[in-house]
Amino acid sequence: MYDSPDRCPSIRLSYEVWHQIVKNKADRLKDSDMEDYHPLICLPYIDFITLDRRMHRYVSQAAKRIGMHCSTRMFMSAEEVLKQIAPGN
Repeated sequence: MYDSPDRCPSIRLSYEVWHQIVKNKADRLKDSDMEDYHPLICLPYIDFITLDRRMHRYVSQAAKRIGMHCSTRMFMSAEEVLKQIAPGN
């Protein structure tokens, strides 16, 4: 799984994000981190996800590192999702 992220992309992305959070000594874990972290396992298989700014940054960096293209599915608010799915887009 580690050598080929496309075998189990949800596990690999979650692994990378978690290790990125833990390695960042300047960023303290928050009570809501687990609630923000658990939906990431679905990211490779869903159309849209909303993440807070902090988690969006972690996921974007981890996805880029492993070559996963999910930036068009990640948003920081429901309003952004609605704009994306509005007719004409």
